[in-house]
Amino acid sequence: MPELGPKNLSSLREIGKKLKEGGGLNVSQAEVLELLNSFNEEYIGMGREVITVDLQRSEGPEKIVAVNYRDMSPERAKEIFYLQRVFSTLFPHNFPHFYVSSGKNSKSTNENVSGTVRQKIKGPILVNLKKGIKPESTFYPLEKVKDACQKLGIQIKMDLIGNNNFILGADGGEYYVDTLDDFNVKQWSIVKIIKYMKNNNFTPADIRIVQMSIERLKTLGLK
Repeated sequence: MPELGPKNLSSLREIGKKLKEGGGLNVSQAEVLELLNSFNEEYIGMGREVITVDLQRSEGPEKIVAVNYRDMSPERAKEIFYLQRVFSTLFPHNFPHFYVSSGKNSKSTNENVSGTVRQKIKGPILVNLKKGIKPESTFYPLEKVKDACQKLGIQIKMDLIGNNNFILGADGGEYYVDTLDDFNVKQWSIVKIIKYMKNNNFTPADIRIVQMSIERLKTLGLK
């Protein structure tokens, strides 16, 4: 699984260090913006666990980097990566693709950055989603995701507290852009999920990705 190494992310490592020293959100947004500007990084936003910046030097699809305020373990990074792989494959219009998820052991001397590289979703923030107000251009509502997950025996929780967690993409999809968490993967039925994918004409490659990702999650012992 790819990692966020120090070679082209030295600025983000310094930003993460600054945030850790200041206790995460206790660092003012003005200080963060000043630091980002000094490294010529484009600020996207700050959440309870990460700060996101535009990955300007990337090739291919536009991407962002979400840098964790505190280091996460390699095991946690893998859980995040494979969970997102499952959901972004099953529901490509509701969950952004994660290209990289990286962590480090607390005693490690490597300079890897704890965080993720994610698909950049462009569009307005859905501030009224929890009130049930839908834009007319919504073609892929999150209700369908919840309905499908319920039929598959997957309990899914999304943070409705943070209004910045939902974006209406250019494709009409309601995207959940926060980190997925809190799943009892051991209770997931791979057979049932594969059957769902076959019935909905997913490609063999996508089916293999989901199957392999769930198997990896179960091996990691998530819940």
